Amino acid sequence: MLDALADFQLAKAWTTAEALTPVLMIMEETAKSLADAERRALEMLRDLITGFQRLCQWAAARRAGEADAVRHLESAKEHAVAAQERFPHVGFGAMRNAAKPVADAIAATTETNTLTSIALLLARIPVPPFLIPSKDPFGANKSAGETTTSVSEGPFVVRVMLTLDGRPWSNPQVLGAATLYDLKAKVTAPIWPSRADRLVLDFVTTLPLEHRRVSAFEISRDSNSEGAEQTLTGQIEFPVGQSLLAEPVLLQMRATFLSTEDTSVQYTATIVGYHKLRVRVSDSTATPLLSKYKALDERVVAIINDVRDLAGIGEKHLTDFIEALSIIVNYMGICAQQAVYRSGQAILEKDFQRDLLMHMRGQLGEDVQEAPKQGGGITDISYRSITVELKVEHDIVDRGEMLRGYQNQPTQYSSASGAQLGILCVLDLTEKTLPPAPPQNNLRLLSPPVHGFPAGEIPFPTRIAAVVIDGNIRRPSDYSR
Repeated sequence: MLDALADFQLAKAWTTAEALTPVLMIMEETAKSLADAERRALEMLRDLITGFQRLCQWAAARRAGEADAVRHLESAKEHAVAAQERFPHVGFGAMRNAAKPVADAIAATTETNTLTSIALLLARIPVPPFLIPSKDPFGANKSAGETTTSVSEGPFVVRVMLTLDGRPWSNPQVLGAATLYDLKAKVTAPIWPSRADRLVLDFVTTLPLEHRRVSAFEISRDSNSEGAEQTLTGQIEFPVGQSLLAEPVLLQMRATFLSTEDTSVQYTATIVGYHKLRVRVSDSTATPLLSKYKALDERVVAIINDVRDLAGIGEKHLTDFIEALSIIVNYMGICAQQAVYRSGQAILEKDFQRDLLMHMRGQLGEDVQEAPKQGGGITDISYRSITVELKVEHDIVDRGEMLRGYQNQPTQYSSASGAQLGILCVLDLTEKTLPPAPPQNNLRLLSPPVHGFPAGEIPFPTRIAAVVIDGNIRRPSDYSR
């Protein structure tokens, strides 16, 4: 549970929801072996975790523009109520007291921006040690030759958790083409078939063999392998990259118990945890219009992943968005690297527009247009189906407040042409009393409210990519004075 909640990010809410599924399954199975008092406490915690999982699904569904996203929120609130009803029957005071604000927060949730604080509260709930009786408590004291009835003829369950280069696997996971990554599996097999002496974990996919190299994992049966967590190490590599518009590669993990002596012995196990892996294989030759700044490209890819599955987004519109955003982010990287807009310069909005217009035309050519009339007003720059609104900010430092004040204008321009995607680019000329943050912090995806549709319930939603370029940059030595 703590692994799933660690470093929770709203943009990866669906990944967190998936990571909580094996936690809930393990808790459900464990509860069957507990005494009543302990079982009630675990069931209360399970309701809270399920409620938070539903909130994550709600956030992901809203971002995807699903019309019925609110059903996940309603389910979350029902689980919060169920947890509250269990409070009087939970005898562990510290656990109960810490659980109450979590249930209250889930029940009161109306916006997705509260999920981060709820994740922190949920991770802080203390869990007392639970006593789980052994299936065969006297097994260690049996005399030689005394046999017991086998209980290991199925069904079988294997728990698998994966890390990539030391970090939990994300779905989808972005990997670089022709790059070898360390893949580590933590595997637990509570019960083995009586005739099996090997557990093999491998992957099935429609991808041709020459286009993927993924290690198979194997555990040999011994006195320590049953019920104990085993850590296995392998590698994963994809020699060929994908187009940025291609669907993720799907790897289906399977677990099979085998016998070395009898090849007819084969037991398939259900995998709890990481069993369906989605991978995007990035290749600079297949995506030539990304920004060329590694840290910024990671954010560009994350934004693209967030908008690519929105209802109504056509391939042509998405391609225009990727190309325009990548070139603007490239300019953002140049400005950060060279401190283009320095302290003491008098920069007007028209100067900023001229600079960015020239940069975009140098990369994208004649399809970059200046100030076409659209939606009853004058826009700054357009690239095919994408409107780019430019602003210069002198007063507001806080990024959230700054962007809320500007997000509606590009939304109106985009909507006027039927476009769902647009870009807002702000040159921040506010006074810099502290050094600027790394530029990847200044890339955001906005979900602006629109008239006539409650949040999360619009069938064809609008998304605005916000790019804030730091200007009015002081010399590094100025910050030490």
